[in-house]
Amino acid sequence: MLADEIERLDDAMDACLARLDRVHELRRTSPALADALARFLARRGKRIRPKLLLLAYEGYAQALSPDVWHIALSLELFHAFALVHDDITDNSATRRGGPSMHAMMSDVADRSLDLDAARDKAMLAGDILLFAALDTFLRSDPSQPGREVVLKELMGAGVETGVGAFAELVARENGIADISEADVLSLYDRKTALYTFVYPLRAGALLGGTPAMDLARLRKLALLYGRAFQMRDDLEDLLDGAASEARAEGRRLAEATATLPALLAYQACDASDRAWLAGLHRRGPEQDDAKRLASLLVQTGAVERTCERIDELSVDARRIAASLTMREPLRSRLIEYCETLVTPSALRAGKGQRP
Repeated sequence: MLADEIERLDDAMDACLARLDRVHELRRTSPALADALARFLARRGKRIRPKLLLLAYEGYAQALSPDVWHIALSLELFHAFALVHDDITDNSATRRGGPSMHAMMSDVADRSLDLDAARDKAMLAGDILLFAALDTFLRSDPSQPGREVVLKELMGAGVETGVGAFAELVARENGIADISEADVLSLYDRKTALYTFVYPLRAGALLGGTPAMDLARLRKLALLYGRAFQMRDDLEDLLDGAASEARAEGRRLAEATATLPALLAYQACDASDRAWLAGLHRRGPEQDDAKRLASLLVQTGAVERTCERIDELSVDARRIAASLTMREPLRSRLIEYCETLVTPSALRAGKGQRP
């Protein structure tokens, strides 16, 4: 199965970097840029988006085309671009077990480089990754059925992701007292679900020639799993902040104000804790604050309630999946994979306590 050959992206990624260097003379123009891009892309992530695309594509395609790897790689490069910019806005010093792009830029040969200059260079590196993603996509066969629609949807997903990220920053500035659950779910859809689940699944299905009714069902399924994925990520991120001082320093507590777990805790806690949560967006990151927030998530039942929401979303997604015309065993593989992405099993096993 194509999804089992996801390691093929490693060679494709290396070939893309080599092409950038050959065509645009990266190493001659800026060795620091070339090295930073190579180091950043060498830290392989989960490859969620290309894997979802490949599962959907193979589930519908009558004949498999090797051309699909160009589009799968373009998704991974687009994600790398998004990570670079996310780390800048979140002031994150690490990514995938290593330094974030702007952290690498502040550690180049010129040690006098200030943080603002490092961020400026990192933003440009991210922009290069975005255009590399588009270039890679356009290297796919123009006659590939569904290709034009898939490209248009990628542009739309990019716009929605940017709008969601911007709205999230505004929500953080306003604080948790001014955000509703509907607001949080809208953020989840725009900043995560659309480009992490909806676009990859629809792209693979479109390239594979899926019937129209399945496209609508896939969108609903993907939105459900996308929300569940972000809920799990936020929950584990907030709880991990209490156990890792480095994590707490690198992650502004203001981020918690735009998450469902924190909002559920805010709605259930007493007046004193509610006032403290309402002021988080004005505070600097402190380890004691991270511990207090994690404790509130457990004490108010926010952990358990978030897990229940994830379960509900998964049940609805599996119900929709049962109606898909996708071939077996690809449909079962797709659902099994999505379930592994959204289920906070370690948290549920301890009923809200870290194991």
